Amino acid sequence: MFGKFISKRFMLYFFMGGFAATVDFASYLILVEMGINYLLAHPIAVWAASTLKFFLNKSITFKNKSKKIFQQYLLSLLVVAVYLAFTEIFLLIFVKFAGLNEIFSKMLVILLGVGLNYGLDKKITFGKMK
Repeated sequence: MFGKFISKRFMLYFFMGGFAATVDFASYLILVEMGINYLLAHPIAVWAASTLKFFLNKSITFKNKSKKIFQQYLLSLLVVAVYLAFTEIFLLIFVKFAGLNEIFSKMLVILLGVGLNYGLDKKITFGKMK
């Protein structure tokens, strides 16, 4: 049923990304609970989950066989940097200007970033590199 509207690859990305997002969110929660500012906790948590996300997507989602792992990993870090800039801005807006809770705001930015991350990973990280 979903196949007509959502590709199998996107569904795999959603599940693998969901696992990485759980690591991201759990790390963020721990850091915020330790008293670290949410705007610092966010990039630390994102970077912590980024390597996991890279290897899950390379092996499972995109079934990418390229031997240029280091180059792909560097490209994935570029994707993470774009995602991080996008989500950090929205996190600030949600907390400082919209008055939303830091934890709820983190959930929102994770959801907002899914499409951006998928598109960038598909085209840049795992695109045409053989």
